[in-house]
Amino acid sequence: EGDGLCSKRIGVVRNYAGFHERVDAVFETALVALIDGGATVIDDLSLPSRDEIRPYEQIVMLTEFKVGLNAYLAWLGERSPIRTLAALIAFNETHAERVMPYFGQEKLLQAEKTNGLDDKVYQNALAVCGKLTRDNGIDPTMQEKHLDALVAPTTSAPWVIDLINGDNRLGGSSGPAAVAGYPSVTVPMGYVSGLPVGLSFIGGAWSEGSLIGMAHAFENIAQARILPGPPEGLGRQTQPNL
Repeated sequence: EGDGLCSKRIGVVRNYAGFHERVDAVFETALVALIDGGATVIDDLSLPSRDEIRPYEQIVMLTEFKVGLNAYLAWLGERSPIRTLAALIAFNETHAERVMPYFGQEKLLQAEKTNGLDDKVYQNALAVCGKLTRDNGIDPTMQEKHLDALVAPTTSAPWVIDLINGDNRLGGSSGPAAVAGYPSVTVPMGYVSGLPVGLSFIGGAWSEGSLIGMAHAFENIAQARILPGPPEGLGRQTQPNL
């Protein structure tokens, strides 16, 4: 069952962990499971930080969001009363009490200010994103250590949304692969106060098959996935391997 991990070299991205002690404890147990499955774990690696990537990622995301949404709304044609992002913003402002009772539409407003895919600001941000996450990030880290994958906690346990302050996200590792356009597979690795936390396997370009094999092998060893339980006191069952 652990063949997908046998002889694999897996790097631990430490600067995308360390945001919650109890998540870290589950993560350490997951690393032991990787070793039990036959993997060699190479520790204390790092990638460019979220703070480095985020400003450029935001420019890319907002620009592409506006272009993509406007194209989709135009494609809908008569099927949609809203034809552009600008019209959507205006609708939200007109019906703010009903559609925005707790939060505003800051991201929509920021996206509307962008100037398309030919804009030099966008093109520069896209190039920097590639350099940070690919050229100076995932690619050299994996090549120098001859790695088959990188791992880190996916994010913190689920949180209750604060209707005053919004999300309370403590940290996570989804950014580098998402920005690079590289594959990342998330599987359950354990629980914090009954809430699930995940382990992310991150790979280079076109490594989906290998990542899925490693993730599947880890699931079989860790057995961390639990079916939604019956009322408290009636117990829970681990979901059988499929």
